Amino acid sequence: MRKIVIILLLCVACTLIACIDSDYDLSKITTDDISIGDNESEFIMPVAKINFTSQNICNSTEEDEVSLKEIYEEVDLWLPKSVVESSEYIDIDKLINSDEFGEQYLNKLIHLINEEISSVKEQRDEIALHIATTYRNRFINLLWESDIENKEAIAITLENSTDEEAAELISQLILNHSDAVEEVIAEIFTVFLTKLLLVDINATIPELRISSDIRKMLLESVDDSSVENPINNLYLYGVAESEFPFEFEIIPCIPESDVYFDNITIHRGTTEIEPIRITRDEVQAILDGFTIKVPITTLRYYPRQEFTDHTKFSITLKIRKTGALKL
Repeated sequence: MRKIVIILLLCVACTLIACIDSDYDLSKITTDDISIGDNESEFIMPVAKINFTSQNICNSTEEDEVSLKEIYEEVDLWLPKSVVESSEYIDIDKLINSDEFGEQYLNKLIHLINEEISSVKEQRDEIALHIATTYRNRFINLLWESDIENKEAIAITLENSTDEEAAELISQLILNHSDAVEEVIAEIFTVFLTKLLLVDINATIPELRISSDIRKMLLESVDDSSVENPINNLYLYGVAESEFPFEFEIIPCIPESDVYFDNITIHRGTTEIEPIRITRDEVQAILDGFTIKVPITTLRYYPRQEFTDHTKFSITLKIRKTGALKL
C-alpha cells in the first residue's frame, strides 16, 4: 500500500506551539476528475503533541493540588520496607478498589505497616512525625473513639504540643498500645489513599493553521456513513510515551467533537493508541481547535525507580486518511 504524508505538522505542547503555514493555491489548477493517490493510498497528518509532567498529573484537595511526585513521596513513606524489597510493584488499583479482593490486599498492607512500625524504631518515628505534621487532628479524633486509657489527657497534650513533641507521644502510643493504635493507623492510611485518585488532565489545542484548499480537499474526500464498504475514511490514532515508573490507565476524549477512545493501559516507554474512525464533522471540529480530556488512573507503581517533577508523559495524535484525495 502506498503512503503519502501531508506535511502539515502542528506539534502542540502544554505551553509550546510550533506551526507551519501552508500557502497552496489549488484554485489555479484545473481539478475536474483529478485526485491524488488511489484507493490504496494513505495520507498522514500530525495533529498535536501534548506534554505533561508530574505537576500536571495531580490530586485536587480542599486546600490545593498535590502533584504526583508529592503523592508518591508519601506512598514511599508509608510502604513497609519488606513489601518494597519483596514486590516488583505495588498494585495501586487494588488498594483503592473496594471489592473483596482489593480489601484483602489493603488489609494485608495495613497489617504489615503496623507490624513494621511496632518493631522498627526508625520506621515508627518516621510515621509518628508524619502523622503529627499531616494527620494530627484526624489522629486525635480517632483517639477519642479508642479504648486507650487516659485518652482525654493524651488528646489535650497532643493538641498543645509541637510537632516533635506530638511525634514522640504518638511513637510511644504505637509502642505501648499497639492493638488500639493499629485501628487508628489503618483509618489514617485509608484516608491517605484518597490522594491516589487523580484528577483528569486537560490540554487545549488551538486551530490547525492549514490552507483552506488543503482543508477542503481533506474534508470532501471522505465517504458518508451511508456508504457500504467505505474506502475514503478518517482515523485518529497516536502514541503515548511515559517516563514514569507506573502503569496508568487513560481514556482520552475530545468531548466537543464526541471523539472517545477505549481504555488504554500506559506502560513506561511507548504505547500505541489504536486508531478510531472519525466522521467528517468530527475532524472538522478537531481542525478548528479542541480540548482533549484525559481521565487517568494509576494501576501499578514501581517504587525502586526514581522520577522527578520534570518527568514527562506525552500523547501524540495524528489523523490518517485512507483512499484518494480529490482536488
